[in-house]
Amino acid sequence: MRIPRQDTLPEGTHSVHAMWKFHNKDFALESAHIKELFMTSLKRALKKETLTSKVKMSAFCVMDNHVHKILTYRETSKFLSKIFQITLTRFARIFNDTHQRSGAVGNGRVKTILIQDTDAAQMRAHMYIEANPIRATMKKFENLKTFQFNSFRFYAYGIIDKFTAELEHPDWYLKLGNTAALRQARYRSLFKAYIDKEIPDDQFVSKKALFFGELAWLTEQLARLKRIMRKSKTDHSQVIPGSYVSSTASSRTGILKPSEVVPA
Repeated sequence: MRIPRQDTLPEGTHSVHAMWKFHNKDFALESAHIKELFMTSLKRALKKETLTSKVKMSAFCVMDNHVHKILTYRETSKFLSKIFQITLTRFARIFNDTHQRSGAVGNGRVKTILIQDTDAAQMRAHMYIEANPIRATMKKFENLKTFQFNSFRFYAYGIIDKFTAELEHPDWYLKLGNTAALRQARYRSLFKAYIDKEIPDDQFVSKKALFFGELAWLTEQLARLKRIMRKSKTDHSQVIPGSYVSSTASSRTGILKPSEVVPA
């Protein structure tokens, strides 16, 4: 049973890991042209006059059959839903016209995982997204800089293009140093430590996860969700088990301490 997005995402200013998969998980985004079509559609949505101050993007990665993003919404998650609607409507129309097809382009709705507002949780979710090409053996760390459809090149090397220009620096990144060069060097060190130590065992984004953060915070979010569902008199007791949360708790998260990183 699907849990309404507004029940999992509280009002206020919050960040989410948004994931979208192509219909039937087809590898329809393999070509650079289609990846660019998706990103252009997303960029147009983010620049909508009524939404530009309500939703900001801080990370993205377009894979061959799915897309990852970190989006921060202000006031209400309804603005997120509007962004998704505008993006996918334009993408579907052009994609279907180009390929002489009709019907859905998405494998269900966009998944949104609420990220705890701490440096450790925000940073690890960010790195998880940017490391996707390495995890999928599409790219190696050494050539990730050349992959246009990944925000890594912006944070690690300061490369600004038509897509990275839309990014908003997260607070944890700005804390890495008082100059752009220092922040980029420290980010490269952190990211390299992440892929060397975390990728083999990093399963923190489960297929069902609704929340990502530290254990105490996850417990609070599940309790909040249960209260909402009791109030709505809907029995979702079977759809919010522990697998609906993902924890940052790990002996490896010690690498995510900017103060201890030596600039590359």
